[in-house]
Amino acid sequence: MKTFNIFITAKRYQHIDQFFHSYNQLAIPPNNKNRMIKLSTIITYFTNKFGSYYVPNQSLSLDEGTMSWRGRLSFKVYNPNKPDKYGVKLYMLAEAGTGYIIDFEVYSGVGKITVETVMGLMRPLLNKGYHLYMDNYYNSVHLTELLRENGVYTCGTLRLQRGAPKELQQLAKGKFAVDQTIFRRKDNIFVILWKDKRVVSVITNCHNADTPGSTEKEESEETRRNISLQIVTVNKPTAICDYNTNMKGVDHFDQMVKYYRFTRKSHKWTKKITFYFLQMAIHNAYVF
Repeated sequence: MKTFNIFITAKRYQHIDQFFHSYNQLAIPPNNKNRMIKLSTIITYFTNKFGSYYVPNQSLSLDEGTMSWRGRLSFKVYNPNKPDKYGVKLYMLAEAGTGYIIDFEVYSGVGKITVETVMGLMRPLLNKGYHLYMDNYYNSVHLTELLRENGVYTCGTLRLQRGAPKELQQLAKGKFAVDQTIFRRKDNIFVILWKDKRVVSVITNCHNADTPGSTEKEESEETRRNISLQIVTVNKPTAICDYNTNMKGVDHFDQMVKYYRFTRKSHKWTKKITFYFLQMAIHNAYVF
């Protein structure tokens, strides 16, 4: 097998890397206010290719991804729930099963409401009967109604103050039995409360609230001498079971990228995120 250094030496690679640019600096107008202008050509190229060569399955997931970056950057974010806590945030639309990235948008600190972000990412897939799974950062009653008018079914966790009935908001603060399900319905939209260790609130228009899904979990039982584990059957609404199954698309992509990551430290964030896009393309090619 031929080695890589036959085709390009390390010094040649370092020379190319030294002068690598993602955009022509002389083409930037002096009064430019677009923070993403240096990446606009690359982003347009990749998003067009990702959406045109692959037809995703019915279940999609929308979540945030983070490209690690600890240097100075005005729109650098901190997310303690991600493996890379400091970095550039991306909104990603992925196929739930494979993690194929269908579309993405880089957060640049410019004010843009959540509804515009979701509708922008879903625009090529409207009126095709897709099921979109999102967490409570995006979900609201208004967004669910808007997507349904455009032929997209949704499911995900919900912050109750985003359009849920006042009655459910009060019930969520009170006490009710474990495994109990409470819901309210408007047309085909269900807002569901389910109690496990804490109250879980879900909004869906592609499930039924009175169709529980059965799942098993381990519970510890403490006696005087030891602690034993036993399997307990839990009646969980189908909406929550499907959400847990189909919300892992972006996380699956992050996991796959970590195995063969080739981004390197750089003083230029544009260079590093360009290589991040290349990793995205390689993962999509693998799925394809």
